[in-house]
Amino acid sequence: MKTRANDGLSYVAKKEARLMGQNIVLARKRRGLSRKAMAEKMMVSAPTLKALECGETSVGLGVLLQALSVLGLEKGFSDLLSSSNDKVGLGMESRRLMGESTIKKEDLNF
Repeated sequence: MKTRANDGLSYVAKKEARLMGQNIVLARKRRGLSRKAMAEKMMVSAPTLKALECGETSVGLGVLLQALSVLGLEKGFSDLLSSSNDKVGLGMESRRLMGESTIKKEDLNF
């Protein structure tokens, strides 16, 4: 499905969305849940869950969080954006505090 939400995404972001979807499929199957059963537990339609599992980025964040909750994986999700895990931001902050104003290539390797 082509949407405006997908148009501006980088290749890496799209790849990560697909990988996340594949991981959701694997977790669902490990738990012995059909797509229909999981969608019912999530209170969404089976096509919505399929879109999430296919890595469609137009699916809402609430749907992702609901899937993680049904799978028992919601704990720790917020750690993804924890300030202690923000290597790019920490590198930029360190350089700024040291008096360097430019972003170095090594800051972007995460």
